[in-house]
Formats: sequence, structure tokens, C-alpha cells
Amino acid sequence: MRRKSRSVAPSWKTLVRRTSRTPLNLWPATLCVLLLLWGGFCSEASPRQTEPESMVSVSASGDSPEARQFQRVCSACHALPDPHQKSPENWGPVILRMEGHRRNKGFDPLSRSELRQIRDYLMERSKQ
Repeated sequence: MRRKSRSVAPSWKTLVRRTSRTPLNLWPATLCVLLLLWGGFCSEASPRQTEPESMVSVSASGDSPEARQFQRVCSACHALPDPHQKSPENWGPVILRMEGHRRNKGFDPLSRSELRQIRDYLMERSKQ
């Protein structure tokens, strides 16, 4: 008599049965993810600001060379800042940082005298 050898590997019926149950086990996780995504898209978001709150669009007062330089250079990238938002001694580092941004964007570098004109204008206006 021949003995029936029992295979150690599960039959295809067992595999099908196991895999058919797997998607049901994923339903709670899938439902949670979908609800989170849906809630994120449906929530009211505050409107995105295009410029920081401290930036106030001002016009350069006066017709001095410094005022014209300030308006020409700074308005190429952003709204003109209010000179009173910083103390006079804090404008120097800001001017240097902005010059770095200008170079990164491909603008021609400003000369020392141009940078000095803008700095002097902002320092003088911040004192008033």
C-alpha cells in the first residue's frame, strides 16, 4: 500500500483563502488614511501670505540719489520695507544679506557705493 504523503507546503486553496482575507484586514487602516486626507483637504486654511507682515509697501520719500537707488534695487525683488521696522545699526547686515540673495538670483552685484547709498538711506530714514 502506498501511503499518502502529506505536503508540508500549504495548498493553493489555503493560500487563496488567506490572501482573500488580507484586504479585509487593511480596510480599517485604509479608511483612517482616507479620512485623514479628506479632512486635510476640506479644512479651512488661512490664506497664504505673499510677504511677511513686517513688510509694508512704502514709497521712497524724497528725490535723493539714495532714495532712487533704494527704490530701484529693493523693489526688483520685493515690496519696499518700512525703514522704521529696524534700528539704524541693524540695516547693514540686512543690506548684505539681500545682496547675497540678489547674486543668487542672477542679478549683477552692486558696487560698494550703491550698497552704501541704500544703507545710508535706510539708516537715516529709520531715525526719523
